[in-house]
Amino acid sequence: MLLLTGCGAKTTATQQLNWGEKAPLQTIDPAKVADVVSSTTVNNLDEGLFRIGQNAKVKPGVAQHYKVSADGKTWTFQLRKTAKWSNGDPVTARDFVYGWRRTVTPATKSQYAYLFDHVANATAITAGKKRPSQLGIKAVGQRKLVVTLTRAQPYFKTLLGTAAFFPQHQATVTKYGRKYATRANRAVYNGPFKLVKWTGTGKQWTLQRNPKYWDAKAVRLHQVNVSVMSDQRTWLNQYQAGKVDAVTLDGTQYAQYRNSKDVHLRRGAATFFLEMQQRHGLLKQRRARQALSLAINRRELVKNVLADGSAVPAGFIPRGLMRYRGTDFAAASRVPQATATNLTKARQLWRQALKASGRSHVTLSLLADDTPVGKATAEFLQSELERLPGLTVKPVTVPFNVRLSRSQAGQFDLLVNGWIANVPDASSFSNLMTTTNSYNHGGWSNAVYDQAVKQADVQDANRPAARWRDLVTAEKQLMTDQGVIPLYQRVQAQLVRPRVKRLVYFPLGAQWDFSESVITRK
Repeated sequence: MLLLTGCGAKTTATQQLNWGEKAPLQTIDPAKVADVVSSTTVNNLDEGLFRIGQNAKVKPGVAQHYKVSADGKTWTFQLRKTAKWSNGDPVTARDFVYGWRRTVTPATKSQYAYLFDHVANATAITAGKKRPSQLGIKAVGQRKLVVTLTRAQPYFKTLLGTAAFFPQHQATVTKYGRKYATRANRAVYNGPFKLVKWTGTGKQWTLQRNPKYWDAKAVRLHQVNVSVMSDQRTWLNQYQAGKVDAVTLDGTQYAQYRNSKDVHLRRGAATFFLEMQQRHGLLKQRRARQALSLAINRRELVKNVLADGSAVPAGFIPRGLMRYRGTDFAAASRVPQATATNLTKARQLWRQALKASGRSHVTLSLLADDTPVGKATAEFLQSELERLPGLTVKPVTVPFNVRLSRSQAGQFDLLVNGWIANVPDASSFSNLMTTTNSYNHGGWSNAVYDQAVKQADVQDANRPAARWRDLVTAEKQLMTDQGVIPLYQRVQAQLVRPRVKRLVYFPLGAQWDFSESVITRK
């Protein structure tokens, strides 16, 4: 979404954007990006064959031209002669071959390796059954790249604009080994900016305009100064003092500024939800999961706890992500009970689940981020869920990186998690909950669901109507079985200083692109 436009404003102001983030930068390794802050940063440091622009539209990146075979399985790209790394080396087809192979190599442990599942041999490689050199990508000379898919993929072009598909500079990766991309000076960059002043830790880092970028003349900002603002009040104070140019508002602040001309509502393709650890015997019962869901008053959560413009979800997959013949996917796949509140029914189901498990009481841990929103959400859920007989909920709020590692290790009973779509397609969510997906932290498994998702990706990949039905079937199965508990669809209220123009926001993945932004005197 192109939120602000230049309107002919004078641009003699210093071209520095002062930006705030809620969490520290975790990594700048394109193969290992797994969170929004890292995705935003890498999206501005590096560039793939395409870039994601305003309204999540795909625009040219390193690929100057491309063509697709009639069956949708062979993609041929011609790379720009002018594409370079920040050290002056040319960006070549071999950089893409190396980067993609490294990302799908099991030893890399990329959480996004599953996105390559349509690329020939990728699934076998990630399973350790084939060599990375057998991946369906090859370089023909310096500037020609040929990619072979096992089957057509409707959103493949959009995937090529995400970090997992970016090129990687082999000499730099080899030079630093395990230390690659752990500091600003242990990586090279081929995007609009390069990273400085980042030591791998800390709450500040800086993006500087990359003069080697092929379209550097179009990049107006000289620098983006990023600071972590873990305290919401401090962030707003910094904004009011002119030290940051934008601030994401919490519920109390939004109530104060909702009528300001500088406030903008960023509706994202993001759902926050509860995952339930299936290793916990009680939570393997569908009625137990349904009881937990029915006990939660989501309207109360979004209106009086979050109070930031967020909405009660229709289901796991957010509204506005995907449409077919004029129908929104969230509406077509909605299972009303999955997001309803019915405490009487919840208590009935919970008593039945306890009895079947031979227990009269159970204590469940609830893992969440230690941000103000994370803490408030955890406290609210504790009060809601403890209305169920014989249930004690113990919130565990930890820093984001700790929460991420514990989530991946399955160290929770209940987990407050969130997901932002990578592509404008329901599969960006539905793939997550398949039995073998690395993001299925709770281990929920359902054969009907897995088959529907597979059907959409394989047999019906080139049949839009059938594929739509498959994805609807999967979502309804997930919600009927209450494989996850949707909590809210995120909408972020943000104040942006009027002098910041052409700030590009898109509701998917990385969310922000600073390459078109400009600072004016207005």
